[in-house]
Amino acid sequence: MDAVKFLFGICCSLAILAGCSAGQKAGEKEQVKEVCLSGIDKQRAVVISEEVLRDFNFSIAKEDANSGYILTRPLPGSQFFEFWRKDNADSYSAAQSSIQSIRRTAELNLSEVNGQICINCAVRKQRLYLSAPPEEKAGLKYDRITGQKIRTTNTGLDTNPKQMSWIDLGNDAKLAAVILKKIEAAALKR
Repeated sequence: MDAVKFLFGICCSLAILAGCSAGQKAGEKEQVKEVCLSGIDKQRAVVISEEVLRDFNFSIAKEDANSGYILTRPLPGSQFFEFWRKDNADSYSAAQSSIQSIRRTAELNLSEVNGQICINCAVRKQRLYLSAPPEEKAGLKYDRITGQKIRTTNTGLDTNPKQMSWIDLGNDAKLAAVILKKIEAAALKR
């Protein structure tokens, strides 16, 4: 019974966190969509951007310093107890990642405009969807002695790739803004 109360308390806490941060949209600040850096070349900006992405635990899937393009591999969202991870921009994102299977992919485009290097960041967010198994496979077995059908309950997950898909949740603008601010701060240090 104590375990049930404990789990209920955790669920209520996560719901409160998600509800409190969801209501902040009216007074929310304008999100940073682009950062322009002066006094730095494109090669150095790519290196700084990769270092910042690695600080967020992203791993680089594609990188082209000449064209100024960086794409990361999908990063599973951190859970509420992983306090050392930085991939949740706010408490709503932390609650959502703790309740559902979330993954994020960052994409950076660097371009030269009027002698400055401008960096655009887009973070695509996805949620895992597991479809329900067909009802005809819902645990029907035959008794070996009588030959009658016996209905059993299967509690395991069927990890068949045909029943798993990622639903696109759009752009995570808050995390993209945090990444851009970190890139700008790292570039100013050097």
